[in-house]
Amino acid sequence: ENNSTTVKLSDLRWITLDMNSNNYHQATLCDILATLSSIMDLLRKYRVNATLTIQMFSQIFHYINTWLFNRIVCYPTLKLCSYFWGEKSSLRLKSISDWAQRQGLELASDCHLTKVNQICLLLQSPKRDVHDVQQLISNNTFKLNSI
Repeated sequence: ENNSTTVKLSDLRWITLDMNSNNYHQATLCDILATLSSIMDLLRKYRVNATLTIQMFSQIFHYINTWLFNRIVCYPTLKLCSYFWGEKSSLRLKSISDWAQRQGLELASDCHLTKVNQICLLLQSPKRDVHDVQQLISNNTFKLNSI
């Protein structure tokens, strides 16, 4: 059995910088989901308008998309451009999407996490020959393709 199919969500690569101490803190998926839940709880506690809540989470999902996309594409030293990290990131993004669905934010998460989900799909897909690559690019990466 392929070891990459048994990916643990607890592996750390979601790195943030603690501005107070200049130390790196590796935020886990649980930390991210807890933060999202805390934000939602606070917005509900103070009865913030649903439209504003959706807009706020749209911005958060856009930030997650941009941050992860940039880490995968622009930081080769992190070695995230691989099948393994494509699969691992997909699982983590699925957890975020599942959380969003439970909160009624599935449209916002689907819309704003599409690019990074397509990058993960691209990393996971077979690329044995030119035909595989052409099929992959033409069918599964519409948000990445500017044409």
